[in-house]
Amino acid sequence: PKKIAVELQEFQKNPEIKIALVKVEGLVVTDEIKEMLEKGNQLFDAQKYDEARAVYEEILTKYPDAYPIWKNVGNCYFAQEKYAEAEQAYQKILEKDPNNADAMVAIGNTFLNRGDKDKAFEWYGKVNVDKITDPVVIYNVGTMYYNNSRFSEALAYYQKAVEKQKNFTDALYQLGLTYLNLQKNQEAINAFEEYLKIDSESPRAEQVRAFLAYLKK
Repeated sequence: PKKIAVELQEFQKNPEIKIALVKVEGLVVTDEIKEMLEKGNQLFDAQKYDEARAVYEEILTKYPDAYPIWKNVGNCYFAQEKYAEAEQAYQKILEKDPNNADAMVAIGNTFLNRGDKDKAFEWYGKVNVDKITDPVVIYNVGTMYYNNSRFSEALAYYQKAVEKQKNFTDALYQLGLTYLNLQKNQEAINAFEEYLKIDSESPRAEQVRAFLAYLKK
């Protein structure tokens, strides 16, 4: 069968991190929390991680029930490559919410960036993909597997991400690449054709068309 060499993306030490206050049942999100969180986020975006962390920790001191903000604390440490401290912060979330998929993935990332792939994938393996509602979280786990050439595992996550969000172009693209790596060319064709129904104009769409032209020879 035809095989296309696909360049793997290197896992970034400082991946783009989206920070948001997760709604917590029973927590009244006051104007003060919103203002402090916005201040912390601005400092984080300015790469002033120590100052941002201090703001997030102040929120947690005043409002202990706002435990999802421990992820923001962990993200500050993660951006500074202080992975042990980041892990400890993410663990604080699991103390309150043992099934929190975001925290499990984040802990896995800390081990991956410390070079402990076995421990990283042990944490990724704790995530129950069927219970994750956010397709971005599902996609992120799939990408961890993909970036480490574990294509069979990546496939299951990309399939689920597309199932959750049909127009998720990043997931469709990665799904096609994963099928290519598994030499499942007809499935790759199907994924890439679905991609072009959503995005036909971008530079990546041109690459997708090139893949399709090769596969259909």
